[in-house]
Parts: sequence; structure tokens; C-alpha cells
Amino acid sequence: MLVSQRDDHKRNFSRTRDLAIALAAALPPASSFPEFGPSLLRFYAVESGLKFLLNRVEKVPFTYEVSEHGAILDATPGFPAKVESYSHDLVRMLSRLKVSAATIPIPSGPFKVIGGYNGGQEFEIKGAHEAWRYGLNTDPSDQAALEEFLQKIILYIEGEI
Repeated sequence: MLVSQRDDHKRNFSRTRDLAIALAAALPPASSFPEFGPSLLRFYAVESGLKFLLNRVEKVPFTYEVSEHGAILDATPGFPAKVESYSHDLVRMLSRLKVSAATIPIPSGPFKVIGGYNGGQEFEIKGAHEAWRYGLNTDPSDQAALEEFLQKIILYIEGEI
């Protein structure tokens, strides 16, 4: 497994966010290209930014810090003890960071994929990256809700970094 440190996550947030902006701007209006490319990049930017904040603000250690420094100092009940254990769970990261629903409203799922396997599938926010990574067509209203959610998190992270 590759090790990425806190500042790598901070740098990756900015780079991936900027790449999503550039890709979205490069796509022609009403393009035959689906929206999932910029969405996937935004998701990963948000994930990196939130993991950076978990470590910096909440002092949740990365695995490499635990192995270098010994025991896990922060064992907050109900939350993973290491940054990597949050995986793609953006909602759980926001909760750990104590971000209020007034600041970033969390859209309710499940969200839907149109067509494909079984005529459609459902997923939660933490599975959105899979829908976009595999090029699945997300219901347009769900796509809009997820995009708005990601944009609000990006603004929050920018304000914290």
C-alpha cells in the first residue's frame, strides 16, 4: 500500500479540484460526454480534503503515524481510529469534523443509477465514486443533488485550509 501524508492530501485536494474544474470547462455544452468525469474528480478532491482536515483538526492519525509513534491516541467512540478507515464515507468524515447540517445539508439517498444491471441500482453517497468510476448513468436529479453536496464541501474545505 502506498503511503500518503497529510500534506499530500492537502495538495491533492487542490490539484484534483482544479482538474475537475478544467475538465468541466473543456467539455462542450450539451456534450455527449457524461458528467461523471468531473464528478469523480470532485469526489476524490473532497475525500482528500476531508482526510487532511481529520488529521489536522481532529488529530485522527494516519496509519503511518501510528506505526511511527505507537498507540493510537484518539479513540473517539463511534468513529474510526485512523484516517484511512473512513474510506470514502464523506458523511462520516463531516460528522467527525462536527460540520452542521445547516452548513452542509446532506442529501438523502438512496440515489439511483438508470438502466444497466437489473434495470437500475441504488447507492449511498459513499458509493457515488463507484457509479462515476464505472461510467454508470446517475438519475439527473440525484446527480444534481450530489454535485451540489460536493460543491458545498469544497467551499467548506477551502475555508478551512
